[in-house]
Amino acid sequence: MRAGRARRRILASFALTAFSLLTACQIVGDTQPPASFYGALAASDVSLARSALQDTLETRVSGEPGNWRNGATGIEGSVTPLRTYRIASGTYCRDYREIVTRPGDILTRSRTACRNADGIWLPVEP
Repeated sequence: MRAGRARRRILASFALTAFSLLTACQIVGDTQPPASFYGALAASDVSLARSALQDTLETRVSGEPGNWRNGATGIEGSVTPLRTYRIASGTYCRDYREIVTRPGDILTRSRTACRNADGIWLPVEP
């Protein structure tokens, strides 16, 4: 009896967390990250970063980074999936860490993206 009650509490807590995530955040309508993170990069760098993000989130297991490098600019980066989960609607989401290295600077951020019905990973905005 107690195990069933505890399980219901855990499930209710999970559902509330998933609902809160959906209502407190909005999924960005395109795959373009905010300009502030990629703002100083060339368009070719941004294109490589976006491609690596999609490929990595779709094909890599958690903890396995996907790397990219632009030989023309010397800028490089990586995307590392940290956690994969499904929210109450059945949508898959992944927490990830992204790093961009450019001369004299390293940019790092952690975010969440959810996979839409077309298989595109869309960043979740707070």
